[in-house]
Amino acid sequence: MFMNNWYVACGVDEVKAGEPFHVKMLGADFVLFRDENNEIVCMSDVCCHRGAALSAGKVHDNGCIACPYHGWQFNNTGQCTRIPALGDITPPTRARVDVYPVREKFGWVWAFLGDAPEEERPPFLTDEW
Repeated sequence: MFMNNWYVACGVDEVKAGEPFHVKMLGADFVLFRDENNEIVCMSDVCCHRGAALSAGKVHDNGCIACPYHGWQFNNTGQCTRIPALGDITPPTRARVDVYPVREKFGWVWAFLGDAPEEERPPFLTDEW
C-alpha cells in the first residue's frame, strides 16, 4: 500500500445527493457524501465523539453529515458545526473528522489518502492518461 497517493473510491454516480455512501480503501472506512454545492466530500467514517459510523447517519440540507448516535453535524471541512444536546453553542475546534481531497475524473471519484501538503502530492491524472 502506498500512502500519499490518489485512489479510486467509487463511481461518481454511486454518491447520491442526501445519502451517505460507505467505502473501504486500504483497510480503512470512509464516508462519501455530497455537500450543499453538490461537491463530493470524503471523510473518515468514524465520529470523533463516540466512534459511530457516519455512513449510518444522515446528510442534512445544509450539506453537513450527522452522526447517527448523538447527531453531531460535520461540514465539508470535517469541522463539527452543531452538537444538538448543547443547543446553540459553537462546538470546540478540536471536534472534527479527517477529510481527504477528492477529484472526479473518468467517471470515478478519486480520493487522496495521506497527509502530504498539496505541493508535495503526486500530480493528478491528466486527460492524456
